[in-house]
Amino acid sequence: MPLQAGPAPAIYLEAAQHIGRQLCRDAIWCEQSCNWLSYSGEEQADARLPVRPYARALQQDLYSGLSGVLFFLNALRRVIQEPWLKKIQAGALQALLKMTENPTGSGMYAGTAGTAYVLITAGREMDNPQALQRGLELLRALAQRPSSENRLDLIDGSAGEILILLRMHRDFPNEQFLDTAITLGHWLVQAAVPQTMGKAWVTIEGARPLTGLAHGAAGIAHALQELYQETHIPAFLEAAEQGFAYEAGCYDVEAGNWPDFRSDVPELGQGLAPGEKPYCATAWCHGAPGIGLTRLRAWELTGKQAYLDEANQALKTTLETQQFEMMPNICLCHGLTGNADLFIEAARILKDPKWMEPARTVADWLYQKRVGESAALLSGIQTEYDLPDLMLGWSGVGYFFLRMHDVERFPSILYGCNLKKNRIMDITDLSDINMISFTQQQSNFIRT
Repeated sequence: MPLQAGPAPAIYLEAAQHIGRQLCRDAIWCEQSCNWLSYSGEEQADARLPVRPYARALQQDLYSGLSGVLFFLNALRRVIQEPWLKKIQAGALQALLKMTENPTGSGMYAGTAGTAYVLITAGREMDNPQALQRGLELLRALAQRPSSENRLDLIDGSAGEILILLRMHRDFPNEQFLDTAITLGHWLVQAAVPQTMGKAWVTIEGARPLTGLAHGAAGIAHALQELYQETHIPAFLEAAEQGFAYEAGCYDVEAGNWPDFRSDVPELGQGLAPGEKPYCATAWCHGAPGIGLTRLRAWELTGKQAYLDEANQALKTTLETQQFEMMPNICLCHGLTGNADLFIEAARILKDPKWMEPARTVADWLYQKRVGESAALLSGIQTEYDLPDLMLGWSGVGYFFLRMHDVERFPSILYGCNLKKNRIMDITDLSDINMISFTQQQSNFIRT
């Protein structure tokens, strides 16, 4: 059945607090640090059988790790001042700091850039110089990484790192952050491969260049467009436009969507029969919702009608699938709340409040099921286990409720667009960070 609108928006903060209390209940403590158990799926030898879930401690990444949980707790603490929340926030921060002694991965969601962003946010909001310094050190280390280790996309590549570096450059005007972003941008420009229409990037070996925000042309082009806004280097804008043009050339008019070319890769357990068209996903990671976010932002920056037309088509397609039976999980990555983020951004960017209605429908349904009925709902790995993390589980749902509570105070985490100028301090030597007066810093800090 279609989702039905229900309670008034006043309950969204209550829902976010409810999720915060669940996280507090489920935390596992060791001295002054805490972490959570999550679940993952182990593929079986017979690919026809469902994956076998198993429990594991959260790692350090933003996507499905401890950074994502701390991101939500940081946000919740801006509006709820409770002792239990302060304690669990501090415990998660201590655990994350310990993990970053051995940083892993690349990208905004899967690697150190996203973790650095969370540490910096926690450090300046919790008056913790150690967290702030460690986050800045992790970003600085990106400049020393060999180019042979660079990856491409938003999830675990240079595109996501560029967005974090831009945000941190604007908060902390250190030219090294911008220089590193520019270096990564030039590398992305050089990695673009000419196509029949536009250019694109090969992010999965053996597949056509993917469309979409998480691993495809939309996410990379979006990052390059944001980099152009800061640097005005023409090569970045040209590559962004070429990436968007590639996706325009891939658009499936009949489906009203963009194809997911992973469906033509036998190594991924898929593969198409002769004459079969690629599958079109409808999720933040692949398909109309994520692509729609990038086109809304592109239209906001350029005013080009073509981008608005593509955004409107993405909105139409996403709205048509926004039913629980057609999107049977609650996560940000490929579920109800991630798709609803497109509607929130459409209302904000287009200044059209009608787009908040489908987002409210999702929020109200989730409130009724989780808070009202304590119902078990499917997570991003298609099980009813309560995952604590950001992109697959309840921290992401909690942040969605905070956005529904106050969209301006809680910007989208799904495409790194919160890049408005917000200068705080000039850092020329990171070794001096402990000498900064945090009392003075917080008096000047503009919370976003």
